[in-house]
Amino acid sequence: MLTDGATLAEPRVLDVKFIIEDVGSEESQETSPSDPTPTEEPGQSPEGQEPNGGGEQREERTSGQRKFTLQTDVLFGRGSDEVSEASREALAEVAAAIDEYQPSTVNIFGFTDDIGSYESGVPLSENRARNTHLVLLELLTNADTIDFNVRGYSEDYPLYDNNTEEGRQQNRRVEISWPTGE
Repeated sequence: MLTDGATLAEPRVLDVKFIIEDVGSEESQETSPSDPTPTEEPGQSPEGQEPNGGGEQREERTSGQRKFTLQTDVLFGRGSDEVSEASREALAEVAAAIDEYQPSTVNIFGFTDDIGSYESGVPLSENRARNTHLVLLELLTNADTIDFNVRGYSEDYPLYDNNTEEGRQQNRRVEISWPTGE
């Protein structure tokens, strides 16, 4: 019941901020972050999300961004920056999505866990992002129309606890994202 002179706010439609789907799995999960404004900062993930036990590829769609997160243990051998032949299938799915949306900018960010020195993680994460970019260039139809932002962040922006092997595994990742304008 409203008091005298009180009015209701105008109704509005709220966007679902994150839809998370393990690609290759039938399960999907919807969560909403505490920060309602989607950003394009590396390593951003819904709060409270638990590691999924080493999922190979995860796709997130927000009201303004589409992001694929690929575990580097799947893309690369341990401590390596060479893209494995087996990982090309996962990258082909990402390339198909990029071809479908035809974004003008694509971010490719590489990350490591906190094992080893930070200084050794920087070139490893940069080379993993760069080599992922090179494979995508081969797979994309119109790669020359896209501005790529390729960076390595070493152990910066962990999503999970680096004190457990499961958490470290989830932190070793490559994120590929682009704004959707939606």
